[in-house]
Amino acid sequence: MKRVLDMDYGTGRIAHIEMDLVFELSIVEQIDYLREDMLQVEFSGGRCIVDAGWYPDGSEVGRFIVKVVKDYDWSSPIYREEASDLLKLRSSLVRAIEMAERYTELT
Repeated sequence: MKRVLDMDYGTGRIAHIEMDLVFELSIVEQIDYLREDMLQVEFSGGRCIVDAGWYPDGSEVGRFIVKVVKDYDWSSPIYREEASDLLKLRSSLVRAIEMAERYTELT
C-alpha cells in the first residue's frame, strides 16, 4: 500500500507528519487521523513549505487543503489546492512539491 510517507519529496525534508495516511483506504477508514496540521515539508531551510491538512478537523464532511508558502507568508500562499479524496491529495502534493522545488531553484 502506498503511504504519504513513501512519496518522493525531492529536496524537501519532512518537518511534521501527524499520520502516515494510506492512499488506497477511504477517508472514513482513516477519519480519526484527519487533522488540520497533517504534513509539513520544508525546502531550502524552511524558506518554502508544503503544508497539507484536512478541514474541518476530524470531520467526515471535509476536504484536504494543500499549500505552498514562501518566506513564512501564510496569508499569501503561492499555491493552494483543495482535494476531496486521497488520490486527489496525492496529485495535489506532487504539484505542490514541484512548485516548491522550482521556487527554491530560483532563489
